[in-house]
Amino acid sequence: MSSASLHAKLRVVRALSTALLLLIAIPADAQFGAPPRSSSSRIWLSAGSAWAQGGTLSDGKTQSTWNLGQYSPLRFSFEFGSGRNTIGAVVTHAVIPMQYTGPACSRCDADIDALQMLGTLHIGNGSAGSPLHQIIELSAGVTQWSKLTARNGGGGGAGGTIAKMSPDNDLTFQAGYGFGYNFGDAFAITLVQDVSTVIHQKDGLDNGQSRSITQRTTRLGARLRLGR
Repeated sequence: MSSASLHAKLRVVRALSTALLLLIAIPADAQFGAPPRSSSSRIWLSAGSAWAQGGTLSDGKTQSTWNLGQYSPLRFSFEFGSGRNTIGAVVTHAVIPMQYTGPACSRCDADIDALQMLGTLHIGNGSAGSPLHQIIELSAGVTQWSKLTARNGGGGGAGGTIAKMSPDNDLTFQAGYGFGYNFGDAFAITLVQDVSTVIHQKDGLDNGQSRSITQRTTRLGARLRLGR
């Protein structure tokens, strides 16, 4: 990755981090008409699955084009906070079907491993008194691509490997909006629509080649609060 590309990515990360910190600093009673936050902090765990649309990326390292298909990622999060707002970490994983076009294989059906690691701000935990509530989430982190393999052992390499590929980390930004429904004070079901932007490295690409994708994900999950 060139130094100019790295510096540009770092500037974007710093800007988003500042925005998240400012939002966290706003008192809960000033955000979206929320009631005063509780003084006690709580831990929330969540898990779920989703339906996601892929996109098309050009990869300069392998001089190839990835036409990513539809897939169903698994998502887990660990969050900590009080009142309506929590902050934490999200991990999602999926094996994404794709059509690979490049020097090693022309229009091959393949799979690629995608691991997302994001920091997240979650707004809207609701309460037992008003179980249906809105959810807003802002996240930033990386998507790691690895294990590019052809299906059925094809693709011009032993074990189905199409091209040698070390893990490749791409900056990822995500915003989500949806609804949750509480069953008591410690358990909720959520339905959220996410829009994500994944910015791929540009080394080896010509001008005009796509190096970012916008993905839309609809996910269903469950949230569990630990402790009282």
